[in-house]
Amino acid sequence: MKHKRKKKLGILLRFISSPLLLTYLVITIVINNIFDGFLSSIGLILLAFTLYLFTPLIKFGKRNRYIYSVKKRLENNLNIKRRMIYRGPIEDLETTVSGSAGFGIIVLSQDLIRIYNEKPLIIDFFLGHELSHYKFNDIKSQRKYRKLMKNSDDLMEKNKATISHIITEIRADITSALINKFSIKEYNDTLSMAHLLNEGDSWKEQDSKFSYDRGYPSRKERIKYPLRCIKLRNYNLLNKDRIDNFVIKPLIVNFCRVKRVNQSDISILVDYAIQDFWKVPVAKDILVY
Repeated sequence: MKHKRKKKLGILLRFISSPLLLTYLVITIVINNIFDGFLSSIGLILLAFTLYLFTPLIKFGKRNRYIYSVKKRLENNLNIKRRMIYRGPIEDLETTVSGSAGFGIIVLSQDLIRIYNEKPLIIDFFLGHELSHYKFNDIKSQRKYRKLMKNSDDLMEKNKATISHIITEIRADITSALINKFSIKEYNDTLSMAHLLNEGDSWKEQDSKFSYDRGYPSRKERIKYPLRCIKLRNYNLLNKDRIDNFVIKPLIVNFCRVKRVNQSDISILVDYAIQDFWKVPVAKDILVY
C-alpha cells in the first residue's frame, strides 16, 4: 500500500513537471495575452493538456530514436502497417509502466519512456506486445469481450469472454517474447522489472483471481508461459501441439480451478481456448518468429 501511494504521488509530480506540457502551457499563456486574455486559467490548462495529448512522440534524442527504431523493426517483422506513438497523457495509477493500443496508435506511459536508460528492453517488450494486438486484430475483439465480462448473466458466456481476453494477452506476450528474440534471462529480467515497478515486491504474491477477473493472465503466468515458448524455440521444439498442451491447457485449467468452474465444463473451456488462440490465421506466424 505504501509503495502504491508513493508511486501515485511520483507519477502526478512527473506528469505536472513534463517539459512538453510546461512548454505548451507557456505558449498558451503568451497567445492568451496577445489576444487580451480570452481564455480563463482553467481554459489555458485544458488547452495545454489537449495539445500535449495529441502530440506524437517526436523522433528526437537518443531515447526517442531508439523507440522508433524498435517500432520500425517490429512492424517489419510482424508485417503490419506503421503506427504513431503517443505518450500517455497521465499514467494509469495502478500500472505505471505500460502501453496500450487502439484507434490506430500506440500509447506508452511516460514512466515507460523514461525507463529507457535503465532497462531499454522493457520498451521492446511493450512495443512488441501492443503491436501484436494489431497483428491479431485484437482491439475490437477485446472491447466486445470486456462488455460481455461486465454485462453477461450467462456464466459460461462470461467465462468464455474472460478466457478470450486472457488469450489475447498471453498471445501478445508470447509474440513479443519471440519476435524480440529475447533470451531466457532477458525476458525473465525484463518482465520481473516491469512487474516490480508496477506492483512493488507484492507482484510475486498477487492473487491469480484478481488478474483473471480483469481478463488477464497472472503476473507469474505472463513470465512463465512465454519463457516456456522461448525454451521450446531454442531447442527447435516449438509447434502448435506444444503450445496447446504446455501453455494454453495449463493456463485454462488453472483459470477453471481458481474460478471454481464445474468439472464437466473444464474440457469445454480448454478446447474453446485452444480454438480461440489459433482462430486468427496469422497466429501461426508465432511458430516461425
